[in-house]
Amino acid sequence: MEITEYILRLSTAFVLGGIIGFERQWHQKNAGLRTNTLVAIGAASFVLLSVNLHELTGGDLSRITAQIVTGIGFIGAGVIMKDGFNVRGLNTAATIWCSAAVGTLAGMGFVIEALLTTIAVVLSHVLLRPISNRLAKISAYRKNKVIETYYRVFIKCGINNESNVRGLVLTYIENNDQLLLRSINRETKESRPHEISISIEIASIGKKEILMENLVMMLTKESHVILAGWEFAGEETEY
Repeated sequence: MEITEYILRLSTAFVLGGIIGFERQWHQKNAGLRTNTLVAIGAASFVLLSVNLHELTGGDLSRITAQIVTGIGFIGAGVIMKDGFNVRGLNTAATIWCSAAVGTLAGMGFVIEALLTTIAVVLSHVLLRPISNRLAKISAYRKNKVIETYYRVFIKCGINNESNVRGLVLTYIENNDQLLLRSINRETKESRPHEISISIEIASIGKKEILMENLVMMLTKESHVILAGWEFAGEETEY
C-alpha cells in the first residue's frame, strides 16, 4: 500500500472517530474525545496491517479484522458498571464498539461507509436521547406504583434572565428520571418591571424533598437569581 493511501485512511479514522468522541465529550461521558478517536485509529491500524500483510504474504485478510470485534469487547466491558440494580455504561460501550466499526471501515478504504456510520452514531445520540429519557421516566412511573407527589418551585430573577433560569430547571428535570414537569407560570408586577416571578410545578415518584432542595440550592448559586424556594403542593394515591 502506498504511504499516501495509508495516511488518507488513518486520517479518515482519526477525523470520524473524533466526531463521535466530540459528541460524547460534550455530554460529559466517560469515553469521550480521546477514547473514541484512539479506538477508531487502533481499529484502522490493525486493518491496515492486515491489508499490508495480505499484499506481502497473501494471507487471510479477515483474520485480524475478526479479532478487532473480540478485542474491543474488553474495552467496552471496562466502562460498564453495576450500580445496585442498575447497569451503567452500556451506551458508552456500544459507542466504543461503533467507533471501532468506523475505524475498521476507514482502514479498509470504505470512506463513504465510514462517514455514513459516523453520522448514524451521532444522530442516534442527538435525536434519540430526549425520546429515551422520556420513555425512561414513563417506565419508572408505571413500574413504581407509589404515591405521586407534587411540588411547587418559586423563583424570582431579573426579567432578562428568565430564559437562563428556565433552561437550568428544565435541564435538572430532564436529567432526573424521578421528576416530571407539570407546569410553568410567570408573573410580573408593575412596581418591579425588571423582575419576574416564576412558579414551576413538578411531579415526582414518592416524596423527593432532597431533589427539590438540591434544585433550589443550585438556583441560589446563580448570580441572577434573586430568590428561590420550594413547597409541598399535594399528592395523589394510585388506586
